[in-house]
Amino acid sequence: MYARLISLLACSLCLCASFAFAKGDPGDGSQSGLDVYFPGMTMADAKKSGATAAGKNAMKATVTWGGKKWDVRLLLKGKDIAVVGLSAKLTGNDQVLTMLQDMQERLAVPMVVTRMGDGEKNELNFAELAVAGKDTDARDGALKDALSTYASQEKGSITITFCPEAMFEEMAKAMKATGHIAQKAIMAGFGDSIVYSLHMDKKDDSITVVASTFADIGKF
Repeated sequence: MYARLISLLACSLCLCASFAFAKGDPGDGSQSGLDVYFPGMTMADAKKSGATAAGKNAMKATVTWGGKKWDVRLLLKGKDIAVVGLSAKLTGNDQVLTMLQDMQERLAVPMVVTRMGDGEKNELNFAELAVAGKDTDARDGALKDALSTYASQEKGSITITFCPEAMFEEMAKAMKATGHIAQKAIMAGFGDSIVYSLHMDKKDDSITVVASTFADIGKF
């Protein structure tokens, strides 16, 4: 799904101000950072994996993912983890490629890209692109263009939200039939589905990856 896109990104982008990406496999063979702590995990199991309390209804930890160390913040709902956030200093394309490869393995596809730059908000809905006849390669191209534009900005941020392929197809189907996405219907069918987001900000050269159920999206 992302193989061509990953190759293009590896060769063409520099997403932070001070790092030139070295081509090659960004992974180190270790466990995915999104599998160490995950939505639905119990607080007791999170503690066994090294997480500690970090205020009311929150925990903290660190993980190594793609050869990089990430700070982890866990938000709790009762005694279970509801939202997982991994944050790090953006040191190059390798962290982004690690995330994209992880999404490919999970059959998660881009749902929405929101880019902030020059005081303007640009949003790209991939279900709308699919309804307009854009195939997977074309949508990958649109994602690469959004990342390329972000890379060329001096200021701003970008957020890419990923969802399960089945959820995306249902959203595109609904949009094609009615002209809009029925939020309640999607929530009823996919509220418990895990969605992911990748956020980068030029202000502090940060990268944050968030995992939550669709019902809890935006709560990190």
